[in-house]
Amino acid sequence: MKGVTQRLLVSIAIITVSGCNETEFTTTDSLVGADRLLPQEVLAAENIQISRTVGGGFGSPFHMLSYELDQHDALIVTHLVRGAFDEDKLIDREEFQLSGEAAQKVRKELWRLRPSEFKKLDSLGWPTRPAGCERTIDHDNGEISVFFWDDGQTPGQLEDDLVAVFELPYRSSCDNETAKQARSLIKTVITSFPTSRVAAGFAAGT
Repeated sequence: MKGVTQRLLVSIAIITVSGCNETEFTTTDSLVGADRLLPQEVLAAENIQISRTVGGGFGSPFHMLSYELDQHDALIVTHLVRGAFDEDKLIDREEFQLSGEAAQKVRKELWRLRPSEFKKLDSLGWPTRPAGCERTIDHDNGEISVFFWDDGQTPGQLEDDLVAVFELPYRSSCDNETAKQARSLIKTVITSFPTSRVAAGFAAGT
């Protein structure tokens, strides 16, 4: 079975490089312009990961704090650091078990950021941004990323995973109404999580 760390390492790489019946989902609900979602039981099988990175300029190490909600309602909070030569080190990790109700509430909020199109890891393009926010330059990296992972047909094999990535830009890049709503949504979701030793250590150390 794929471990959380394996997905985290892939998501670090993405950040640094930066046939079911459908349920109607209006554009007023979606903050990325998606107008449809798959049935909730299908979406609930996806893993959702919120990641924030700090540092990393001019070849220096950077730190990543990740919250991953898996299909079993477990919340895994992880602090990783990637060095100048792409070596990765696990700093700390802890796991919480959310109630089904709490996990579903988080998913429903984050589905507003879910892009319509999923792709394999080797064909990912630029992440999806809030509606109306365009990337201005190649190194216009986002402040927070949200990954939606579909394990594909063969659990344990990353090669057939399907991924969609949402990226919240820094305010200096885009701070329109949609971006403000996305920022507030992510803050609300993270605040709803259990108090985390890992998150506190990340904030103190970065």
